[in-house]
Amino acid sequence: MKFKIDENLPRELAVILRDFNHDAYTVKEEGIDGWSDPEIGAVCKHEGRVLITTDLDFCDARVFPPSQFPDFVVLRINPQGRKSIIAAFRRVVPFFTDKALNGKLWIVDGNQIHVYPDE
Repeated sequence: MKFKIDENLPRELAVILRDFNHDAYTVKEEGIDGWSDPEIGAVCKHEGRVLITTDLDFCDARVFPPSQFPDFVVLRINPQGRKSIIAAFRRVVPFFTDKALNGKLWIVDGNQIHVYPDE
């Protein structure tokens, strides 16, 4: 699977994904940090990469219809500290498989994973 980690998240998330044999880069590594949400979404769509972010704008299906993009994974972890985000992310990564990721919006709140649209 191919992932892109948004600028608002620790770079360690890319390392965790690579440890699970995923292809993962941060927007900073690719020199696109600071780009607008539509630009980041377009890059992810073009590259076939799932975006992992804390940006709620990617939850707006009118702007980013899940069926027209690779998945979006929005982390809603409280507290928003680096350690809690990394710990929650480690629990979620095993769920990321080719079969599970397919035009969906994932919202991860730390204890639960909500996937839209529902199957």
